[in-house]
Amino acid sequence: ADELVPAAGAQRGVTAAELRADPARYVGQTVEWRLQPIGVQVADELRPEMPAGQPYLLTRGPLPEPGFVYVMVSRADVAQFKALPPLAEVLLRVTLRASRTRFLATPVAEFVESVDPVR
Repeated sequence: ADELVPAAGAQRGVTAAELRADPARYVGQTVEWRLQPIGVQVADELRPEMPAGQPYLLTRGPLPEPGFVYVMVSRADVAQFKALPPLAEVLLRVTLRASRTRFLATPVAEFVESVDPVR
């Protein structure tokens, strides 16, 4: 059931390990990942996979995996994520943009929409 594609076209059950093992299969695809936002940051030259100045979320996950994911967000979406309680779990639909950054094994995704309320 985890590998079924929801009606909106996002894949469920894709792990960060699967993304790193087969980037060509997953980069450009939309997935649903349960994440824990830690904070809102701004991209710099150390993260060339994102445009400089791009707001992004530093998140833990995808849960239950250990690790982190960078999720690019629009400036309009920043406030909703800053308002979350610390380490709230959210189910986000994101489009995968890179399987890792130049320096870290941290996937880069782009926020599409929230799928469920904050827990």
